[in-house]
Amino acid sequence: VFTSSKDPGSRARGDWGGLIINGLAGTNVGDEAYGEGGTGWYGGDNDADGSGTLSYVRVEFAGQLISPDNELNGIAFQGTGRGGTNHHVQVHYNEDDGIEFFGGASELKYALVTGARDDSFDWTLGWTGKGQFWVVVQDGAVAADHGFESDNWEDGMTNTPIANPQIYNATLIGSADTGDAGDDGLKLRHGTGGKLYNFIVSYFRETGMTVEDQATWDQANGADPNLTQASSIIYNNGSWSGKNNIDDNPEGSWQGSLTWFNEDMPMNRDDVDPMLANPVYYLVPDISILPGSPAADTRYVQFPPNDGFFEPVNYLGATAPGSNWTLDGWTIWSKN
Repeated sequence: VFTSSKDPGSRARGDWGGLIINGLAGTNVGDEAYGEGGTGWYGGDNDADGSGTLSYVRVEFAGQLISPDNELNGIAFQGTGRGGTNHHVQVHYNEDDGIEFFGGASELKYALVTGARDDSFDWTLGWTGKGQFWVVVQDGAVAADHGFESDNWEDGMTNTPIANPQIYNATLIGSADTGDAGDDGLKLRHGTGGKLYNFIVSYFRETGMTVEDQATWDQANGADPNLTQASSIIYNNGSWSGKNNIDDNPEGSWQGSLTWFNEDMPMNRDDVDPMLANPVYYLVPDISILPGSPAADTRYVQFPPNDGFFEPVNYLGATAPGSNWTLDGWTIWSKN
């Protein structure tokens, strides 16, 4: 456990910096990049680089704003490669983003971000790694940002390598329109690619999903698109100020997100309740799939590749029916 030096009951977001891991894998901004918050140089040309193991690790009450757009995340994987092993990780009550990937090819399973003030998961600079069983649960008591903020790079939307991670089985829960928390569940922008399958996205106050920038639509189109979002339920978002469940045309110059989600991507639904046990963060959230949930309908499941990283699944979301690894005793839900 990486935590605050203050006594339990008096801890808060931003009590300390965060966990920063610098590696030698590639980015799309040149040979090396310098980390936010003065966290050092990272990057290179070795996507197989290994930066050690994170296993049953909590990072809590961290994250600091150094200056505008210069912040410390709960865990920053900066140019780290696929050679590391990362699983069963929680970032809790972080002041900035929960977990962010700056390029590289890191792989991460069983990851939980709870109560982040900014984005819960974030990637940029051409991240090409893998993820499975990811959970976002926002806390509506404070302003927050997105569940996923997904970029190639805002200052070079077509820089290569294009961000193109594979992520299977994620559950993203917003703030249920409490306080000022919870903008978009999935914000796909700045030219990102990605293969996103078996998602459940609910309770975000603005939108469940939005696709922004022409460069991002370019990744989503074509016979073999880099950006695919399929076999997912995006439901009951957009309750604040007339916002939509799916932002259909955020900038008005390309195909609408709703059309893309419903017609071009197979097995997607935006009109069914995923039937989760008690997902909104009041005391201890429970994102378990209830009996009879459409998330357990195998007709809508995208089965992961058998590549040694992904585990076989027959359900949507991050937890199997009748099981919930986020409540296995190694996680924390206390707000101080």
